[in-house]
Amino acid sequence: MKLRALVFATCSALPFSAPAATPSFSATLAPFGQDSANITPLAADTWRIKTTSTFSGDSAGGLRLLLDSAPAPGRYALRVSLRSETTPFATGLAYARLVAAPLDRTAGVLFETSLQADGTWRDFFIPFRIREPVPGGALLIQLGASLPGQIADVRGLSVEALTSDANTPLPPATGWTYPGREPDAPWRAAARERIDRLRRADFSITFTDAARHPRAGETIEVELFRHAFPFGTAVQAHRLLGTSADDLRYRRELEADFNAAVFENDLKWPALAGDWKDMPREQTLATLAWLRDRDFRVRGHCLLWGSPQHAPRAVRPLYADPATLHERVLAHAREAVAATRGKIADWDVVNEVRDHGRAYELLGPARAAEWFHAARAADPQARLFVNEFDNLNGRQLPSGNQRRLLDWVAALRAAGAPLDAIGEQAHFWNSAVPPPNYILRSLDQLATSGLPIVITEFDFNTSDEALQADFTRDFLTLAFSHPAVDGFYFWGFWAGAHWSPGAALFRSDWSEKPSLRAYRDLVHGEWKTRATIVTNAAGVARFRGFPGNYIIRLPTQTHRISLTPDAPNATIVRE
Repeated sequence: MKLRALVFATCSALPFSAPAATPSFSATLAPFGQDSANITPLAADTWRIKTTSTFSGDSAGGLRLLLDSAPAPGRYALRVSLRSETTPFATGLAYARLVAAPLDRTAGVLFETSLQADGTWRDFFIPFRIREPVPGGALLIQLGASLPGQIADVRGLSVEALTSDANTPLPPATGWTYPGREPDAPWRAAARERIDRLRRADFSITFTDAARHPRAGETIEVELFRHAFPFGTAVQAHRLLGTSADDLRYRRELEADFNAAVFENDLKWPALAGDWKDMPREQTLATLAWLRDRDFRVRGHCLLWGSPQHAPRAVRPLYADPATLHERVLAHAREAVAATRGKIADWDVVNEVRDHGRAYELLGPARAAEWFHAARAADPQARLFVNEFDNLNGRQLPSGNQRRLLDWVAALRAAGAPLDAIGEQAHFWNSAVPPPNYILRSLDQLATSGLPIVITEFDFNTSDEALQADFTRDFLTLAFSHPAVDGFYFWGFWAGAHWSPGAALFRSDWSEKPSLRAYRDLVHGEWKTRATIVTNAAGVARFRGFPGNYIIRLPTQTHRISLTPDAPNATIVRE
């Protein structure tokens, strides 16, 4: 979003009953763009916008509202009602893009946002400020369906003045939401049942005395202190070795809340090649040791991000020489994985092929399979991934991105690549908040590959913290409940070290956001096994719990043991 003279107010969590309208500006409303022939009036202030089936991207056309006079600095609001007559998307939602700009565009776009609509009319109230005179003397408002194949109905598009004081706080905007957010939504009970069936197991602990006689009637406490399932986050290496107060807090919160980590940038090829001087290799290797000493599972991200701009400077010219480029990628895969052997559990061999796949396009699946073989030879224990994005957020034609990813996975496997899993980035924002049923269907489709799925880079960028918390809770629940998912990573947790600070779990001053509480309520609350049990006549304590590392407390002793579905039983000898 680009801001100049006008500031757009972010949306609150709940629908808002807007203040009574003051007279709107005199304005001219007309169709525009390549789809203008498909925009027709339905009533005096109601229009139908039909986008073409071939266009993909931002709005190809829509309605243009030109204010006949320039608004002076002050507080204003946009009003519009929207519904989706039909949508080809499995989410059941249509998307519209709303843009404000000076008529002559000298200052670029002043603000833009996206709106979601379903089959019922929804009223949007969007307050904003103008702090300086609008360049060009007039304000242009454009609204159009922003994805191909949609039919959206629009009515009541207008701008109204609130007050002339640009510094007075703005009233709340119409809140974002998503179908299935309701506390009693039916999908929740089904997800809880799957979690109990898939994620918990029956465990037993046998207690004996030193002579191996069973100890009946012993009261014991069991508590899970570390999940076997990876709950992780992206990290920055220098924060794990630094000495500042923020670095100390960073490490403390990392250890308290997560059991897995992925480097945001420190293991990317330009960093390992020495292009990024603030990420020296020695620092990265030392940080790997720090994480290993604390029993963190670590992901390696990534061996190849295939566009030239993401390669080391010395490698970029090789895109004109594919054979040499292939040899350089092979050498890098061997060297990077060998240098971290035994320290990294998962490697993203290739990242974002759909948008950054130039190396793959030049060399094809057979050569790409050799990159995987090189990584496998360098560390036979590391799982090898393809890592992609935009497969779960619904902003595409039905199954389009998933289908392309699955086709590419199939081509790699047909070429013999030792591909072990799919990584899904799962970045979300206000205009891409799909309902739970769509997320589950998308995970089901990715799971048809037969490969495990790891959520590798989850975040939700919004200033609506209540919505952020609810969606974080719901998406995490959906992922944990799905049989194909076997790991979940946030793409950072503190706003002071985050590519998208609004998506972080902690604000920059380390105050906790509602999304952090939602995460903790699940991972360290609802999904954390605690029980008090009395052993039976055979000295056995049985319970159902989540796999992982447990603390076992007796009146005079404490033990730490690991319990998993593959090793569900343990014996403790009372001293």
